[in-house]
Amino acid sequence: MSLSARNWAWAIEEVHHRKIKPGEKLVLLCLAELENTELGYSFPNQETIAKWTSQSTRTVREHLASLELVGAFAIEKRRSPGGRWPHNVYVLNVPNEFRDDDPEWIRNHGWNVA
Repeated sequence: MSLSARNWAWAIEEVHHRKIKPGEKLVLLCLAELENTELGYSFPNQETIAKWTSQSTRTVREHLASLELVGAFAIEKRRSPGGRWPHNVYVLNVPNEFRDDDPEWIRNHGWNVA
């Protein structure tokens, strides 16, 4: 769990002048809650997101696509640790103002605070 990602997800109301819909907000909060501070990204599968947010996997897919489109995060394909199955990782676009106040993030990423 990343404190900076969680705080950002709670604070965000719009991305690039587009209001976040309630279902999208739940998806973003889930991704923020599951962000790994050491790795710098979140990697739940769509079924997990659906379960945590009480939405269908189809709805989750739609929200993920729209949030990626407006720049809330980037979706990258990665292989599992054994190198077998490709899966999505979500690199959240958390602004520096949130990262600068997150000691765990700074410790893991050598963040230079001014």
